[in-house]
Amino acid sequence: MNEKRAVVMVAVWERKRKVLLVRKVEGGSSQLVGELALPGETLEFRETDSDAVHRGLGEEANIEVEGITHLAESVSYGMTKIGWYSCTVQNPDDASPGSDAEEVRWYKANDALSICLNLPSHPLPDAVKDFLRRVHR
Repeated sequence: MNEKRAVVMVAVWERKRKVLLVRKVEGGSSQLVGELALPGETLEFRETDSDAVHRGLGEEANIEVEGITHLAESVSYGMTKIGWYSCTVQNPDDASPGSDAEEVRWYKANDALSICLNLPSHPLPDAVKDFLRRVHR
């Protein structure tokens, strides 16, 4: 049985306490096309969650990360299993739109939380909300 799995990344610029949000390009396969949201990736065949986090942020925002930490698990309305991860960005000044993003931008953590709470198709797990509140402090 092949089950669909995806990862969502909370990429943090620690020094400025900011979080990366992306806007997916029109015509893409994401349910969030045109919306600002936390970056996310569907896992490729035999790819680990950690590999998908590295690949996804490299492809979407041209950034490298370290310190990947599991925050939560959830299931989307489309029955995709989602792993939620935080990570620290090594090169935040290099963030720029990549292969399937038309915009990448750093937001204060509390602003990112407010934006993401308004996306009913992808509810945030409580652990992710709590993490964003801690980054804001």
